[in-house]
Amino acid sequence: MTTRRIGIDLTAVCNLRCTMCALDRFHPSRGVLDFSLLGEIAAGLSFFDEVHVGWCGEPLMHPRFAEAAALLKRAGPRLVVTTNGTLLDPGTADALVDARLDVLNVSIDGSTPERYSRIRRGGDLRAVLSNVRTYLARRKPGQCVNMISTVHAENVDDMEDLARLARDTGFDAMAFNFAVPHFSEIVSSDSGTFDAARAVGRAREAAGAFADRVVAPSFSASRGCAYLTPAITPEGDLVPCAMMLFERDTFYRGRAVRVARRSFGNVGAVPLLRIIESPDYLAFVGTARASSADSCGPCALNAGCFCP
Repeated sequence: MTTRRIGIDLTAVCNLRCTMCALDRFHPSRGVLDFSLLGEIAAGLSFFDEVHVGWCGEPLMHPRFAEAAALLKRAGPRLVVTTNGTLLDPGTADALVDARLDVLNVSIDGSTPERYSRIRRGGDLRAVLSNVRTYLARRKPGQCVNMISTVHAENVDDMEDLARLARDTGFDAMAFNFAVPHFSEIVSSDSGTFDAARAVGRAREAAGAFADRVVAPSFSASRGCAYLTPAITPEGDLVPCAMMLFERDTFYRGRAVRVARRSFGNVGAVPLLRIIESPDYLAFVGTARASSADSCGPCALNAGCFCP
């Protein structure tokens, strides 16, 4: 049975500048999700099995983040939060433990302080790892902590060390994402994914007994879109996929592609369930899922979206 997921961007701002992220260049919003609107969203979450907080902006920058996490968890679905970890202080760690957070994903893209700070400008790897260890020491049974690493030109040769870092720090698993080539300087000859299988293979070899917990997306020519998870922007707009949160130029297989922002309604005006059950939304989803796709491929042409 397919897990029904939804993403929520609590904020469209971040406290670090990431070299492969399109947020600073293209995102028109610098707002945060209004807490009263979050209450309306929570009322419609019974349809979903999992809520993922943290798509573009850094969720811990929301001024009422701890309350937001508790509210979303009370709504019932499995709760996943993705953060860069710099604001995961002891008080926030305790709040997430108390809120019964299911999964904490921490984005780490460099295995040494020098590599990390080149990619996440303004970031301090030592501080992030200290914060992670604090959370690991305080979490309750069943609360999972994963490292998320985005593979791109600046760190593709760092995968082995990143896997060792995940293992030695005590993460439960390590997951790879592949950088979406939003701008020309991170486009490679194989479209920004590099030799993904080789990079993951090297990481697993380096991880030893941790190897079975090093995971990455697998691309199939027949499965249709694997990234089609609805997401709610800080303004309350529902988009069919995180890749469509904002309009921008990006690249696919070495050619420029224009990604259009696509909203199917605002949850402040129309209940969430009414939007995702609307004929327009269901038709879009049906087209995307029926498309054959590699990392994106024909889906981008047939459904009008673009995926990593």
